[in-house]
Amino acid sequence: MPADLSELKEIFNNVPENPNLKSNNLFSIGTRGFYENPFTEVLSYLLRKNTEYKRRDEMMKILLGDLDDDGFLDSLILNCEVSTQSITSNGKYIDLILYNDTHVLVFENKINHWMANPFGDYEDDIQLKFPLHNKKYVILSYKKETCPENWNYLSIRACFDKIIGAGLHAFDNKWDYFAHDFLVQFSNTRLINMDQSYLDFYEKNFSQIISAHAQLKIFFIDIAEKVREKIEIHRYHYSEDWSPDEHAIRFYPFNNDINVTLIFKSNGTFSVSVYYYDRFHLKNEIHEYIGFSDYRYWSESAICCYTKLPGKEFTGLEHAVEETLLQLKKQKEYYA
Repeated sequence: MPADLSELKEIFNNVPENPNLKSNNLFSIGTRGFYENPFTEVLSYLLRKNTEYKRRDEMMKILLGDLDDDGFLDSLILNCEVSTQSITSNGKYIDLILYNDTHVLVFENKINHWMANPFGDYEDDIQLKFPLHNKKYVILSYKKETCPENWNYLSIRACFDKIIGAGLHAFDNKWDYFAHDFLVQFSNTRLINMDQSYLDFYEKNFSQIISAHAQLKIFFIDIAEKVREKIEIHRYHYSEDWSPDEHAIRFYPFNNDINVTLIFKSNGTFSVSVYYYDRFHLKNEIHEYIGFSDYRYWSESAICCYTKLPGKEFTGLEHAVEETLLQLKKQKEYYA
């Protein structure tokens, strides 16, 4: 039985603000998310003895406190070298090694992958290169791992949250900001933990939310079918992840990739993008044909793409659909 739309509207108007949503930072903006190698390189810089990060010693004490070996930790804090992506004699790569004259600590970072590493090879190589050293092996991961013998598990989430919670940073230099953003970016507790009001809301309303999501998809398909009733097209494709929090319907007038896309934007407006393929020598003529005053051009791989200028988006769906039909008609005429 379809949910009452007025009831759904009231529910969504009362969604509590999630206090744990993570704000943007230089790692979320300037990198490609949870990549292991950049994670390792930044961590290695923060831990190396000659780092410009002033809170390095305190950070190491918290990060490695669960190893429960103060002598081992104090030795590395006092003096250590850092090596990343070290190649073993068998051509395998060890993520991160901290070492001095007497101690060596080996890190393996498992951010997105399961443990299929040749841990025995790592140990053999470390034994060959550091035969007399006191050795420890650590796996950093988000999920609890069953570690091989001789290896210790450290939770990235728990360790980074402890460091953030310790209030180390005075933010009187750029490295405090840099380290804090790094810790926040990779401490995904702030992405998955919800306070009680958030949990209560979803527990109470999850069935209506699921129903609303299903009805939303029906709505988009209905819009697409109405366009197809107005103009002959080869096919359409609905995308619910066009960009963060935006949906779109691509309409293909021919049996190829040429298309007009109707975009449902996160700010409540509607936009249109138009794609012509393999026509770079005619991009200015096509731009004029589509509408110089309403669209801007950018090249996207092998595509001439034109999208609505800022401020030219539609506040009503009816006008956005009319523009979609107009541009589909123009494409048909252009390629006729």
